[in-house]
Amino acid sequence: MRERLYCLFAGCVFVALILSACAQETSTKNLSTAGLTPGPTWGAQTRTSGCVVRSSLPDKGCTPGDAVAGITKEKVCKNDYTSMMQGMPQSLRSQIFTAYGIDQQSSSKFEIDHLISLDLGGSNSPANLWPQALNPKPGAHEKDRVESFLHSQVCAGTLDLKQAQIKLATDWLAVYEQMPKG
Repeated sequence: MRERLYCLFAGCVFVALILSACAQETSTKNLSTAGLTPGPTWGAQTRTSGCVVRSSLPDKGCTPGDAVAGITKEKVCKNDYTSMMQGMPQSLRSQIFTAYGIDQQSSSKFEIDHLISLDLGGSNSPANLWPQALNPKPGAHEKDRVESFLHSQVCAGTLDLKQAQIKLATDWLAVYEQMPKG
């Protein structure tokens, strides 16, 4: 009887493993055939203090990036899209500077930037904001060029909106190094 139960149990485990492998293959296949890759978890801050900028990139625990839910290429490619976004209150700016340990006297050396830019569907949530230094280069002005470059690719149809958001959220510096200079 014990041997029979063991065989039954082993058979169930084997079937479960096969089904699990098939589900994983199907899931991966669906992503690859759709041309999609899993993206970061937007808006999932793990810290709101003790944040540190490293090599012109924000602290991923404090600024993982966040996009407006349901945003589409059609919306971000309208001429007036970013003008519809509300301004940033001083209290939110102060919150971001405090999270990154920057005092008000030093704040003029930074701009509060959207990791995923507004023109690519980024949100105004704290999870998408960080104090980006104006100097040294590459800094805030160079990131602005990256944002414009990616926006033009999205609107021209040569880059998927989600992929542009991922590029900004994961390593905008890599895009800067690869994009045409001039």
